[in-house]
Order: sequence, then C-alpha cells, then structure tokens
Amino acid sequence: MMKVKRFFAMFLALLMFAGLFTPVRAQAATSGKCGKNVKWSWDGKGTLTISGTGAMKNYLMDPEAQTVNYPWWDFHNEIKKVVVKEGVTTIGANAFAYIGYEKNTGKLTPWALTLPDGLKKIGLGACSFSGVDKIVIPDSVTEIGNQSFLACQLAKSVKISKGLTEIPEGAFESCIGLKTLVIPKGVEIIEVFAFSFCDSLESITIPASVKEIGKWAFLSDQGNRPQWVCFKGTQAAWSKLIDNDSNDYEDNMLTSAGKLYCKPGISKQPVKKTVKAGKKVTFTVQAEGTGLSYQWQYRKPGTSEWVNVVKNGKSASYSLTVKARHNGYIYRCKVSNKAGTTITKTAKLTVQ
Repeated sequence: MMKVKRFFAMFLALLMFAGLFTPVRAQAATSGKCGKNVKWSWDGKGTLTISGTGAMKNYLMDPEAQTVNYPWWDFHNEIKKVVVKEGVTTIGANAFAYIGYEKNTGKLTPWALTLPDGLKKIGLGACSFSGVDKIVIPDSVTEIGNQSFLACQLAKSVKISKGLTEIPEGAFESCIGLKTLVIPKGVEIIEVFAFSFCDSLESITIPASVKEIGKWAFLSDQGNRPQWVCFKGTQAAWSKLIDNDSNDYEDNMLTSAGKLYCKPGISKQPVKKTVKAGKKVTFTVQAEGTGLSYQWQYRKPGTSEWVNVVKNGKSASYSLTVKARHNGYIYRCKVSNKAGTTITKTAKLTVQ
C-alpha cells in the first residue's frame, strides 16, 4: 500500500508540473533543436545524439497517458544508446523518460547513456521509468532533480557525482536492480524516498559528510535487509542520523541492517625489508574496520602466483627467519571482513 500511495503522489506532482499540458504528437523528424543552442539527431540505427552548448529544454510528462512531449517520442522504443556531447550543461526535465518502456506491457528494453564531463545539472524525471542499464553521473554534476532516475529497474550499478551535496527526493527510488550503493564524500543530505524500494541492495556505504537522512530514504516493503551498512563517521554521529523520522517505519533498510561494517581501510602499509640470512624479519600492516581477519601471502621472483603463508599468517604481522632463498620474495596481506577484502601494497624482501 505504501508503494502504491507513493507512486500516486509522484504522478500528481508531475501532473502539477505539467499544468494543463496536452500532449502534442511529435513529428517524424530525425533532427532538430532541443534547446537554445542544443540540437538532437537520430541516426535511424539506435543512437540518439544530443550536442551543442548550454541547457536542453524541459519536457512535459503525462503520467496518465505515459507519454512525454520530446521530439524523439516516435522512436523512443527504438533507442539503444543516448550520447550527450561535451558542451551540453543541463539535461532537461523528463528528457529521456520512458525510453525503452512499453506502456502496454510494462516491459523495459535496456539502453546505454553516455554523459559528458562538464555537465552541471540533470533535470526532474530526466531518465525516469526508462530502461537505462547503467547510471554514471560525471563528477562535474552539482545538481540532479527529483525522481531523476525513478524506477530505472534495469540499472545494475550507479556511480554518483562527487560534486553533489544533496541527493533529492526519489532520485533513485525503485531502482530494484541495484545491489551495491556507494554515496560519495561531500554529500550532506539524502532526501525523502531517495533510495526507497531499491529492494535488491546488499551493501550501502555512507560517508561521514552526511548530516541528514530524510524520512523513508531507504524504505523497503519487501523486508529487505542489506548484508552490511558502512558509515564512515563515528558511532555517535550514526546514532544521531537514524534517531529521527527515518526510523518511524519498521522496514527502513538502514535501521534494520544490524551492525555497521565497512570494507577494511589500510592506514599503514607493509614496507620493504633488507636483512641478513639467518636473521628474523617482520612485516606489519595497520588496518581500520570491524571484524578484521588477515591473510599474508608471498610471491617468488619471476612468478605471478600468490601463495598463502603457512604459519602465523592470520594476524596483522608476519615474521619469518630469513634464508638465502627468500631473496626477492614479495609479500602482501589480504585484510577482510563481512564487507569485503582490501589488499595491501607489496613489500620486497632483500637478503644480504
């Protein structure tokens, strides 16, 4: 019921945005203007190209008819690739909504989106209800609109711009294909419903820069529980973050995930050693994280195979008595926990 009400409310919002909009059937053109200094072209083979300088136009969605008044509507289900060229600074509202969506069946067909460095803004609903299969937002982007990637169900991954300070309402709502989510450092606010109903999420990483998480930002009505959640800040900061309205619904993915686990971070790498044969040598690593385990490995000179050490290989340090045959050996450590594994840099052993 929550999801039904949510989508109904979203449709009403888009209708308000559209006002008294009456869809106008696009002409069967294959090119034209889509902004003051921006143009579009269709090659008839699956690629829609947006080029020029500045901002694209905003387009209007009719949620009831499931149509958009952009000029490429006549072949929106034939598009396999959208390429936005460098120079374009803003993706218009609803510009790529419903691409790959068959309204009679609800079937989605995947298509690829390429966005340029230098892009500044992605408008409201820009790719909503579409078959975009991978979301990569350039770091130059400093603003994305509400519901910009709403219900992009075929997207298996998302790379969020490091230029964002806020992830707006419903930005990635119902992206059910996402399994791993890493929110970049610099984001301060995650708005209401931003990642709600992303029911396949297995891991969520949240930076210490986040100061506010909106109500139901990580809501799930499927009883989804990520395997782990990593918050890069302090436990006190985390407690403050989730001790708000986002915790008033029992299926919040963050508050029900249990312990916080972060993939190990390496604060001090092992260093190369030069010792005489017969002497003892020790390699050490300093790592940050929860529930850490260690596996030291070596590689012989001229080989590519890493071999687990047999003795004393499960701690943050590894010691051995050096023999002449150890000259040129390379050592490293794999540090692991429930969130994943981090491999240290290598350290060479030189025997005098």
